Amino acid sequence: RAAYFERMKADREPAGPEAVLHFTPCVGGMAGPYPCSNVDLMEYVSHAALGGSDGNDIWGWTDPVSGREFALVGQSDGTAFVEITSPSDTVFLGRLPTHTGDSTWRDIKTYQNYAYIVTEGPGAGTGLQIVDLSNPLVPVHVTTYTANNISTSHNLWIDTDAGIAYACGAAPGGGMHILSLANPVAPVEI
Repeated sequence: RAAYFERMKADREPAGPEAVLHFTPCVGGMAGPYPCSNVDLMEYVSHAALGGSDGNDIWGWTDPVSGREFALVGQSDGTAFVEITSPSDTVFLGRLPTHTGDSTWRDIKTYQNYAYIVTEGPGAGTGLQIVDLSNPLVPVHVTTYTANNISTSHNLWIDTDAGIAYACGAAPGGGMHILSLANPVAPVEI
């Protein structure tokens, strides 16, 4: 068990900004440099290759029209958008850099064709970023919701059936803000 945790601690970015590992089978408890147990590595793309630094969260979204699949990758300095429709041939689409300071935490959830991003990053007005994913190859339409002075948030959960977002550990006050997403680009605190 100790050896496993030593391998986990060493489970960091491979050297080089272009580090990509393609299909690597799990053999003898390792898939390339990564520990595994009966799970093959389909593809690995480093945070550096995604234009960022360390990562802290990932969320999946499927385009309801095309069926294409995407990974939204939270990084300390922004959010990366990656098409994963073919798991062994991912496509880096671009990234949304942080509009405040770096943070060890960024959380992402989706509702309909929108990504909602919160962070504990420093600076007033961090709020809730809303990204229109209608054209996932160009994730550029971004708005920031900061009603009632939501400046940061640790976590986000969205009840997709009810269209309600819960921003947890939100500053100021460290409490929860409950938002109606009846209009997905203009949440209303309820």
